[in-house]
Amino acid sequence: MAYLSHEQICERISALRFKQRRQPLTDAEAAELENLEYRHDLRLRRVVAQIAATRAKLERLLAIYDGRIAA
Repeated sequence: MAYLSHEQICERISALRFKQRRQPLTDAEAAELENLEYRHDLRLRRVVAQIAATRAKLERLLAIYDGRIAA
C-alpha cells in the first residue's frame, strides 16, 4: 500500500466511517478501513513511545542539572 500521511489516513478513515453510517461498505472498503485503522493505531503508538523516550531523557538531564545524579 502506498505511503499516506497521518492526515491522509485520518481523512480516509473519516470518509469511510461517514459512508458506513449511510450504507454498508463493500468488502474492499471494509478491508481498507480495517487496514487504515490498524496503521493509524501503530502510528499513534509510535508517537506515544517517542514522547515517553523524550520525557525520560529530559528528566535525566534535569536531574543532572540539579546535581541529583552524576553525569
